[in-house]
Amino acid sequence: MKTSAKAAAVALLSAAVLFPGRAAAQRPPETAPDGTDYLRVNINPTFTPPLVNINPGGVEPRVEVSRMPDVRLEPAGCDDGNNFETRVADSIQGPMVVTYLSAGAGVQAMLDTGDGSTSGAVALDTALVATAVYLRRGTTLRFDGPVLYSGCRPARG
Repeated sequence: MKTSAKAAAVALLSAAVLFPGRAAAQRPPETAPDGTDYLRVNINPTFTPPLVNINPGGVEPRVEVSRMPDVRLEPAGCDDGNNFETRVADSIQGPMVVTYLSAGAGVQAMLDTGDGSTSGAVALDTALVATAVYLRRGTTLRFDGPVLYSGCRPARG
C-alpha cells in the first residue's frame, strides 16, 4: 500500500512537471475595467466589525476647564510723539517696541541678543506683525532684505 501511494505521488508530480500549463499554483489576478491587474484583499473576513479599545488602561478621562481672569491691556502709544519712528531698513536696534512690521516675500529675520548669540533665521513671507515686538537695549532684529517698520522708542532723558 505504501508503494502504490508513492507511485501515485510520483505520477502526479511528473504530470505537473510534464504539463505545466495544466497545473497552476494560483489563479491569475483579476483585472480592473481599465485593464490593470489587482489582487483582492479582505482585511476583515468576518461580518463582525473590528473592535478597538481606545482606553486600554481603563482610566476614566477627566476634563478640567479653569476660568482665567480677564486680562485688560490698555493700548499705550508713545509717551512723546518725538519717540515714534517709521523707517525702511534691514535691521532694528533696541530698545524699541515694534508695533508694525511689513516684510517682502522671502525675507528672513534673525535676532541678535547682543551677547554674541543669535537665533535661527525665521522666514517672514509677506508678513505683517499683528502684535508688538519688544526689543531690549543691545538687541538687534536683523533682516536679509529691507522691511518697513514703525514703533516707539523709550523716552529719552
